[in-house]
Amino acid sequence: MNAMSEPPDAQPLDRNVTVAAHRAHQSEWREAVLGWPAGPPTHQGAAKRYPVLGSCLAPNFNGRSAKDEGVNLMSPAAKGYADRRQQELAALGGLAEDDRLWRNLLSGQPLAFSIAGELRHHPEAAARVFATLTGEDVVALDDLADTDEPSHHLGGVEAECFPPRELQCENGFTARRLRLRSLA
Repeated sequence: MNAMSEPPDAQPLDRNVTVAAHRAHQSEWREAVLGWPAGPPTHQGAAKRYPVLGSCLAPNFNGRSAKDEGVNLMSPAAKGYADRRQQELAALGGLAEDDRLWRNLLSGQPLAFSIAGELRHHPEAAARVFATLTGEDVVALDDLADTDEPSHHLGGVEAECFPPRELQCENGFTARRLRLRSLA
């Protein structure tokens, strides 16, 4: 174990072997690829039982912030998008959990922001992805009209958020829809 490795008790007894395997894999990846130490859990319940978890990044390391560096995201485009989107969500009363986004390697939020950030950064490739996924001849993603203040900026692809209650449907999904422009 080197200086960055978490202590042996930093791995909880997970609810099933799949979660345990993912946590172990993310712990190894964090250390070997990111070169970033383990940090405190992002969930309050886990934080009461474990000082650090291997699947969580330390908030700061060598004078650098995990959030400022965007360590938990896939690219500079994803980092820029996440920064902008979090500000928009805050103005709208939506929520993207800061610690889960920037420090939790097992959270879905970093993946959602990374994918949305990359698709928005590469709109032609995004259209091809949606064409492949839908079987439609998608040539571009259109922005949806949004004149409300503050605006949702419905630019074709957006990362997850917890939208304000008035925009939630009974099934928990938002009332907004993605519109694709096709050749047909």
